[in-house]
Amino acid sequence: MKKILVMVVAAFFLFSGLVMAAAPVNPVAPAAAKKAVMSATGIVKELTDQMLKVERKVKGKVEVMDFVLKAPVSEIKVGDKVKVNYVVEAGKNIATKVKKSVPKAKGQPSAPPVPPGTGAPTVPAAK
Repeated sequence: MKKILVMVVAAFFLFSGLVMAAAPVNPVAPAAAKKAVMSATGIVKELTDQMLKVERKVKGKVEVMDFVLKAPVSEIKVGDKVKVNYVVEAGKNIATKVKKSVPKAKGQPSAPPVPPGTGAPTVPAAK
């Protein structure tokens, strides 16, 4: 009788261990994982309602990237400098956001300096 009881308990632990090992650890499907959003900046060379071609420089080399547009862009035209956020789906670059880049002026301060005596009155430092 003891032998049968030991075999039943051993079988119980064996099968419960197999059930635990077969259970999924992470129930989230791999397809539901977030896709990496990448970006590219360059000059628009060709633009249609469904497609955008951007020429950019990478490490001194010029390359042209093609993007599929989900919706037409109205404020962008050929020759504009743009920043494109995109994801890669089925080997195609799908543009998620297209924004016109405004070039920043180099070496210029944000506000011109005010000559002494012409601007707001200065308050003497407290002692």
